[in-house]
Amino acid sequence: MLISGHIIVRKPIWNYDFLKRIPPFEPRILPCGLVYRGMDRFPWYDISEAYFDNFLDDDIAKINKNLDDWEYHWLCCIQDIHVAKKVCDFSNVFAQIKYESFIANSSCINEIIAVYSPYLHENCGLTSFSADEQYSLLGYDAIAIGEWSLIYGGLFDGVQHNIEKGLCIVKWYSNLNKNGLFNTIEEAKIVERALAELQS
Repeated sequence: MLISGHIIVRKPIWNYDFLKRIPPFEPRILPCGLVYRGMDRFPWYDISEAYFDNFLDDDIAKINKNLDDWEYHWLCCIQDIHVAKKVCDFSNVFAQIKYESFIANSSCINEIIAVYSPYLHENCGLTSFSADEQYSLLGYDAIAIGEWSLIYGGLFDGVQHNIEKGLCIVKWYSNLNKNGLFNTIEEAKIVERALAELQS
C-alpha cells in the first residue's frame, strides 16, 4: 500500500466546532448509523487554534511555519510519521486544555490518517512511499481538491440539507463500508457519476 503523507484530523465523534462558529455544529451520522472516517474532517484545527492563542511551543511552531510556507499548505499533509505523531500529541494536549468543559475526560480527540493520491505525487511534489504493517486500509474517498469529499459533502450533506436529492442518495449507503468510505475505487467512480447526474 502506497502513502503520500499523513493528516491530523478530528476523530468522527469530535468532528465539529465546539464553540459553534463554523459548521458542522455537531457530529454527523448517517441515518443508517455510519460515521465518516475520511480526510474531509477538521484538519490541523487545534494547531490553528493554538497558533492564534499564542500557545505553540518552538518545535510545533517551526513545523507549522514550514507547512505554512509550502505552496500546498492547505493540504495539511506531513510525510514523516514521527513529526505527525508529535503534532497530533500536541493537538490533543491543547484541546484538552481549551475544550475541557466540552470533551470531559477524552484526552485524544484528534487522530492521524494516512492518505494516498496520484494527484499529490504528480501536482504537489509529494513522493509516495510504501506503508508498513502498522497501517490498515480504511477505504477510498473521492475529494475535490481544495474543496470537499464526495461522501461527506455529497452523501452526508445530501441527506441532511436536501431532502429531495437525499432520498435518491440513500440507495448508495450500501456502497459504504463501516468507516463510511468506499471499498473500491470503482465504487467511488460510479457514485461520483450518479451524484453528478442528480446535480444536473
